[in-house]
Amino acid sequence: MVLKKKIRARLEGKGMKVRSIKKTKGGFLYRISVPLTSSSTTPRFNIKLEDGSELKGIHKKSAKKEFGALEKLGKDMELKESFKVPKPCLLMEDEKVVIMEQIKGKSLSELIVDYHFFLGPSKDQLEQVFKEIGSLLGFFHRWNKTGNDMELTGVIRKSLEKVRADLPDDITKEIDCIDMKGEVLPEVYIHGDIGLGNIIHSEKLGLVDWTGLKRSWPLRDLSRFKSLLKRKNKYCFRINLERFFNLLLDSYQETVEFGFDKNTMYLSDLARLLHKIERNPERAKRKKYLKLLESSLEKIE
Repeated sequence: MVLKKKIRARLEGKGMKVRSIKKTKGGFLYRISVPLTSSSTTPRFNIKLEDGSELKGIHKKSAKKEFGALEKLGKDMELKESFKVPKPCLLMEDEKVVIMEQIKGKSLSELIVDYHFFLGPSKDQLEQVFKEIGSLLGFFHRWNKTGNDMELTGVIRKSLEKVRADLPDDITKEIDCIDMKGEVLPEVYIHGDIGLGNIIHSEKLGLVDWTGLKRSWPLRDLSRFKSLLKRKNKYCFRINLERFFNLLLDSYQETVEFGFDKNTMYLSDLARLLHKIERNPERAKRKKYLKLLESSLEKIE
C-alpha cells in the first residue's frame, strides 16, 4: 500500500493524473491446463491514467538496469520503427521500481496456447508471426553489432575449463573431441531473455523485459528461444513447434549479415548450456542438464 502511494505521488509529480494502480502477484498463469507464464514472483503494477493510457510498473532488484536499457534502445529511431520497445517513464531507484509504457497485445505464449486449443490464430497466421520474430531478431542483431568478433568454440573451451570438475568425464571427453575449427560470429547486444511471454504481438511486434541486455554471440538469443519452445511442446503437444522454429530461423538468416549452418546453431546450444552450469555448478548434478548436454553433443558434427 505504501509503495502504491509512492508510485502515485511520483507520477502525479511528473504531471500524470493517475486513475488507478492495481498490484498483481507473480506466479503461474494458466489457460485451461497449460501454463502461460513462468513462476516469476516479481510484483507488478498495472497503472491506468486519466487520459486512458496505461503504464506498467515492475518492482525488482534490476529496475535500474531495465530503465537504462530502455533509455538506450529508445534513442534510436530506426529501431523504434521496426518493433515496439516500452518507453521508460520513471525510475524509483530507492524503491527498485521501474515504470514504463504498457505494450498491449497477446504474448507469443498466449498465441501458441490459443492455437493448441483451436481458439485462434490460424496455422498460417502463427507461421507468419514466427517469420516476423525471425526478421525482428535478425534486424536487432544486425543493427547493434559492436565491431568485435566472438569465436564460438573459444566460448565453449572457456566455459568448459570452469566447469570441467563438475561434469562427468564422458561428457567432458566428448566436448574435447569436438572439431574446434573456430566458428566466428559477430559480437552483438542480445536481449538475453527471449521468453515466449516477452514477445508481444499487436499491429507491430514488441519485446519487453530488457534486463538481460548484454554483449554476447547473436545465436544465444535463438538458443534460449528454442529451449523454451521445447518446454512449451510438453503442454502444446498438438503443435510441431520445431517446424515453426525453422521458419523463424530461415527468416532470421535472410535478415542478418553473417552466415551460419545448423552445426553452428548446435554449438550455440552447447555454449549456452555450459554458461548456465558455469553460473550455477549444482546444475551439473541434475539429470535434466546432463540429458540436455548429451542431446546437444549428439547433434554436433
